Amino acid sequence: MADSRYRILVVDDEEPIVDIVCDMIARFGHETLRAFSGKQAVAKAMESHPDAVVTGIMMVDGDGVWEAEQLRTLLPDCKIVFVSSALHNSGIRNDLIAMGFDARIMLVKPFEAAQLAEALTVAGIPSRL
Repeated sequence: MADSRYRILVVDDEEPIVDIVCDMIARFGHETLRAFSGKQAVAKAMESHPDAVVTGIMMVDGDGVWEAEQLRTLLPDCKIVFVSSALHNSGIRNDLIAMGFDARIMLVKPFEAAQLAEALTVAGIPSRL
């Protein structure tokens, strides 16, 4: 990409969470897209080809793990960052690590903008406040 602006899809079944995360990402200078379920996220990603997806895990209609598996197959260059209170559960965290995800791209809610910037940077989307 010629400039430092990336397109990032934000996914959560709680609209206020999507709004908060989109506001954080906008402060990093990136464009945001929104989806409210894993299935909606996959459809929107196929249409818009985002550079990254920031997703919750526990959602109805296609959870974040299912969504990530789909995206890794359909859009292998798309980076994924997980944001979920479910990441307090070491079993879920360990399952994601076993699937090949880096623990540094897993943020437990609530989190700060600086933590999100770091996770996006680790995933390959340079971000800073």
